[in-house]
Amino acid sequence: MGMLADPLLWLALLAANAPDFDFLPGLFLGNESLFHRGAGHSLGGAFVFSAAVFAAALVLTRSWKRALPALLLASALFMSHLVLDLFGRDPSPPHGIQFFWPFSDSYTFWEWHLFPNLERRPFDRSVVSRAVPVVAAELLLLGPLLLAARFWRRRRRSGEGAAS
Repeated sequence: MGMLADPLLWLALLAANAPDFDFLPGLFLGNESLFHRGAGHSLGGAFVFSAAVFAAALVLTRSWKRALPALLLASALFMSHLVLDLFGRDPSPPHGIQFFWPFSDSYTFWEWHLFPNLERRPFDRSVVSRAVPVVAAELLLLGPLLLAARFWRRRRRSGEGAAS
């Protein structure tokens, strides 16, 4: 099976980008920044998302032991997005994300930035050109990790086949 045909890859990409779906309610209200980087980018958001994934996996597998890996993977992927967002430049107030919501409504960010600016402006065609530097930086920083994980998975599978 090719890498792009792997359903787990697509589900992982969905989980890793789930925090950014918080722009959708604002988009329908005419301001996609209205809810972006709020509660959906928080520990509370991670809990709700992971609980929903776990519930779905529990229904599908009918075993909490078989659903537990889905919970752990969903949590790790969602949280990885939050951690990476903490390292992003955010020139638009409020700066950062509501990482500690529901315990705090304050916005959190780190001064040490790995990623270039991606200003929050009204949605238009230029959003693609504004996102290109961010995507390029993410690919340069995270691409090697993805390739290493893919290599490790293939190596592990070939070792299992040889042991049989």
